[in-house]
Amino acid sequence: MIMGTALNVRRNFGPDLSMDPFLKEISPVSESIFLTATVRKLFWDGVTVINCTGDKLSSDAEMICGVLTPHLPVVVSEHEPGIFKMAYFRHKNASSNGRIRVNTGISDSRALARIEEWNGQPNLMTWSGEYCNSINGTDSTIFPPFWSPKDTVAIFEVELCRYTVSLLN
Repeated sequence: MIMGTALNVRRNFGPDLSMDPFLKEISPVSESIFLTATVRKLFWDGVTVINCTGDKLSSDAEMICGVLTPHLPVVVSEHEPGIFKMAYFRHKNASSNGRIRVNTGISDSRALARIEEWNGQPNLMTWSGEYCNSINGTDSTIFPPFWSPKDTVAIFEVELCRYTVSLLN
């Protein structure tokens, strides 16, 4: 994540910018490329990936820290001045994936929780082709009762604008 952000900044500010020295200055990660964190920190609270609060930052590091914010991926945000944290789902907190109309299953229990419309539309207009644009399945939080192992499970993924299908067995 740090390297991807640094490369994005480098692309915007030119190849003459040497990344190695300043990455060592602002990266709280030790020599290892692996990070140990709780699920809560990794997904919601955030793990510090960039620390621009050091006392003796080089001029390159100070310059990069000063222009970093607009170049960050959506999963990295400035938690407090100079401290940037990565959390996979923090940007999704209190956000809406659009309006979903779901079948209640009153007329047909096998249709329970099936997504009928997304944002007022019975089909997507994202892909080329009727099949690719169809909205099918549930949101994966609830499924119809009385399914057998031979039934297929369809889940509509709002983030992907697609649905996925799998067998129960």
